[in-house]
Amino acid sequence: MNTKGTILVVDDTTILLAFLTTILNDEGFETISADSGELALVSLEKRMPDLILLDILMPGIDGFEVCRQIKSQEKLSHIPIIFLTALTEKEDRIKGLQLGAVDYIIKPFEEKELLIKVKNHITIRRLNLEVQKKSEELEENNLILKLANQKILDQHNQLQLIADSLPALIARIDTNLKYIFANKAYFIIFKKTPEQIIGKHLSQIIDKETF
Repeated sequence: MNTKGTILVVDDTTILLAFLTTILNDEGFETISADSGELALVSLEKRMPDLILLDILMPGIDGFEVCRQIKSQEKLSHIPIIFLTALTEKEDRIKGLQLGAVDYIIKPFEEKELLIKVKNHITIRRLNLEVQKKSEELEENNLILKLANQKILDQHNQLQLIADSLPALIARIDTNLKYIFANKAYFIIFKKTPEQIIGKHLSQIIDKETF
């Protein structure tokens, strides 16, 4: 089972495309090949890679436009894109980064540099996904806790209404002898507000009252 990730390699030069897939496969990555921007976009509809190596100068839809379309789709926008191109002008590099690419490698490239950048960006992506997953789990747990607390509060309010309708004195204390519940009749008899009883020790109420 592949554990290093899947890479979509997009380049209109057949020899370079084959070379890239070979070195990536040898490193343990799974690759998807596309020799045009159009085919790259079609490939993304079928399978989502962990990273995209994208040429810029291609007939038809060029790399810049492919990048723009990818980043405009919410389900694809998180995929890191590394431009791999012969364009060396500063303006081209800036444009690529502005479109959402995470890195820019100039042809001819150093094999080690390419592999390091690929590994680093896949690692970063996986860490981001893990953080996102943990955040979603925390949000879900918080929602469950909120609903549970609301249910408890509703039950408490319902119990309070029932107890308040009864003439008998009703109260509950915890293991530390502190009040955690009392009904309206209890407050009236002791001439105290709920705030003056709930949370107070039994001795603070009983010992000071006479009947």
